[in-house]
Amino acid sequence: MECRILIHDDQLNSFDWCHLDSSNGNVLKSGSSDAEELKKLCSESQNVTVFLPQQDILLSSHKFPQKVSKQQLNAIAYTIEDSLGQDIEDCFFSTAAEQEGHEVPVAVISRNKMDLYAEFLVSHQINSSNVLPPFYLCPWNDDESTLAVVCNYNAGFIIRYGIHLGCYCAASALEKNLRLIISQNTSEQTQIVIYADESLVDIKIPKTEIVYKGDIQLLAQNSDAQHAINLKQKEYRTSHQFIKLIKNWSWPIVAASLLLVVFIFGQLMVSWTKEQQFNELRDKQISLLQKYLPNLNIDQNPKKQLIKALSESQNGSDEIGFIDLLHEYIQIKSKLTSIKTNRIQFQQSKLVINLESKDLKSLEDFRSKLTQSRFKATIEDVNISPEKTTGRLVMKDS
Repeated sequence: MECRILIHDDQLNSFDWCHLDSSNGNVLKSGSSDAEELKKLCSESQNVTVFLPQQDILLSSHKFPQKVSKQQLNAIAYTIEDSLGQDIEDCFFSTAAEQEGHEVPVAVISRNKMDLYAEFLVSHQINSSNVLPPFYLCPWNDDESTLAVVCNYNAGFIIRYGIHLGCYCAASALEKNLRLIISQNTSEQTQIVIYADESLVDIKIPKTEIVYKGDIQLLAQNSDAQHAINLKQKEYRTSHQFIKLIKNWSWPIVAASLLLVVFIFGQLMVSWTKEQQFNELRDKQISLLQKYLPNLNIDQNPKKQLIKALSESQNGSDEIGFIDLLHEYIQIKSKLTSIKTNRIQFQQSKLVINLESKDLKSLEDFRSKLTQSRFKATIEDVNISPEKTTGRLVMKDS
């Protein structure tokens, strides 16, 4: 079953509706209801088509000199900008497929009104894949003599004067609009078909045949949604809603961006300050080392150069100095962060260090590492308690 909804205006107070048999298009039920009944009316329908107020929709077209590219289609709003009464940024544009002669039909509606209708349908759980202008409900044929079709609609009339062209007008302006369409017509079409009571429409236009066919139920007419200008397009469901969300949260986004910039700038300043302090400390250390190492190469490891100089200063003796033993200890301990150094002594070519760890296992791991040392190293006076384990490292030349 197909459910059709015809919205009268942006007040969203009442609606015409119709249930059609999907197999043959026959009318099953129809009527007018208020907004509270919409959800129930369409709950059992596999296909829901919504028709927005024709008075809110401008229908136009643009002819391109050659086959339309994707870039040209995206920029079609600017080609009809002169016919709009507001900024194109405030309008939503939908197009149909390219027609013969490289002509592209366009439907334009205010973004504010499109938002209003979209939010209304969502709030009533109406999931429609087709949102169309109601002029598509006006019967249209390929009779070469037919210039326009007029249908009674919403206290006025819809004038359809092409497959994808139409407009809404009040009853008092019907003849004026028809004369305007006739004046712009370059073909030999002279017939105007009016689906309304003849008593309600009294127009006389020279050299034009007026054919009255009586009032019809607009929602029950055939409508080729597949080839119509569908106002519910992917672009509207995604990018526009995203842009709207950004606009609604523009100030919080700006404030958050400023805070982020300030935070990043502060971090950069802290990093720059630390870099300056590091460079100053490094320069002081190099200046001090150069007093004792005239041939110091600052591009290489200064610590290794210092150890080498101290070793050479022992006049070739075999005695191992404090720096060598301490360097060896540091190399081994660097892999065991759980070992804490409490006290360091150097006496009679021996390095004595008081050690502390949270458990015996850490101290045993350290002892096993000492076996890889090039110096003789032992751990003495091990004291074990629940809170900590202590010991004394003695390291000397083997």
